[in-house]
Amino acid sequence: MAICAFAAGAQPSAASAWGLDRATAFYVADSAQEDSGVFWVCGEDDDCVKAVRGCYWTGLSHRRIDCVVGYKNRVWSDNGLHSKWLRMRCGVVVSVLLKGNRISEGSYSCKSELMHPGSQWRFVRPSRQVRRRRFHNHGWLPRRNVYGFPRFDPKHDVYVP
Repeated sequence: MAICAFAAGAQPSAASAWGLDRATAFYVADSAQEDSGVFWVCGEDDDCVKAVRGCYWTGLSHRRIDCVVGYKNRVWSDNGLHSKWLRMRCGVVVSVLLKGNRISEGSYSCKSELMHPGSQWRFVRPSRQVRRRRFHNHGWLPRRNVYGFPRFDPKHDVYVP
């Protein structure tokens, strides 16, 4: 599996011509709507928590970044008084692609395997072809995340290089 060297943490500068940045890909994966696979990882279950666990360049293009979305469930004791959270599992991988200044997204399954700290990248499939749809902001304002501030214009639904 060819994962780009940037997966280790370094990110090209905003002024470079590398293409899509991880902060924007994280924003797209985190704000995915009901029609994406991300919503249905937990649905409306209160005993389930989902989170974007990491975003990685696929190595095939600097315009595609795949973000791993994990989840964990809470299980209750027989008497219903105590609960504990199970370990994080991989729920879905969101593939974000930049074409021109438009962003599209798609998702593919990662079969609910257990996630170990620092191993999220192993769920990324660079050669996986994904049916995509154009990303629309739906009113979410971009906020700083673990990778920085997303370069997305919510008013015009376009990527800002």
